[in-house]
Amino acid sequence: MRTLHQVLLLALGFLSCSWAAKSDSCEPYRAKYEQLSVGDDWSMISKVLGASTTPHDTVNGDTVYTYEFGGCRLTFVSDFGGRLKTKKANPSLATLSKPTSNSATADSREPQGPLKEQVAELRAQVDGLSKMLGYISSQVSENMPNKRVSLDPTSLDKYMRLDVKNGFLLVSLRSVEPYLGGIKAVIDVGNPLTASFNGFKVSAKWGRPFDNKNWTAERYKEWQASLQTRDESFTETLNAGSLTPVQLVLPNTPPAQFGYLEVSIETNNISLKRPF
Repeated sequence: MRTLHQVLLLALGFLSCSWAAKSDSCEPYRAKYEQLSVGDDWSMISKVLGASTTPHDTVNGDTVYTYEFGGCRLTFVSDFGGRLKTKKANPSLATLSKPTSNSATADSREPQGPLKEQVAELRAQVDGLSKMLGYISSQVSENMPNKRVSLDPTSLDKYMRLDVKNGFLLVSLRSVEPYLGGIKAVIDVGNPLTASFNGFKVSAKWGRPFDNKNWTAERYKEWQASLQTRDESFTETLNAGSLTPVQLVLPNTPPAQFGYLEVSIETNNISLKRPF
């Protein structure tokens, strides 16, 4: 006698086979698309679908991977750590059609009676939990503070939001040049607030760029271990509504091995103007 789990798998297999594939449709790729869930490592996504067509990074550190299959486009967004945040199929996948109860050609594998009702209830619960998890994950990701920003040496003057404990700053990479066997990088720190910050500390992490196209958990761990780190304190004031250049010296880094710079900032004291 089959277990409930086996019956559920058979029932889902029967129902998935009943979906008709159309031109300019993502239906032929439904099975692979539905193997991937929010929270999966990118290695799982690349294992199922292979190399993406057009990967690109976003301003908040996410990476968007797009797969083009004729008239079907599958889009996956992973976070800084390579975890799947959201996925989307365009055109959208059709909803599951319910088989008629009086069908004379119903497959013998389709559960009947009380067991059929249990399977339907379990399927509804799983679907509801999956949607809830996706919503919660997207809300958490959108509302998490950006405590660090990744700056691309090949894309200068690109401002990114950096959250600090008393507000937020805007940071961009102004220039990069070789310096005494290492790198001298100048970042612009913009303070869009009406408050000033007196003194601050910059924590930098840098090294070679990571190959997102061949992401695996092991490769990402090895890359993280290869990065150099340095903390440096500054006495300058990040004046309200002003832009402050900050020079960072990154030692022991040949230019050919420099392609990634991560920055976080800790502010010391806040200053506000008193009314007359």
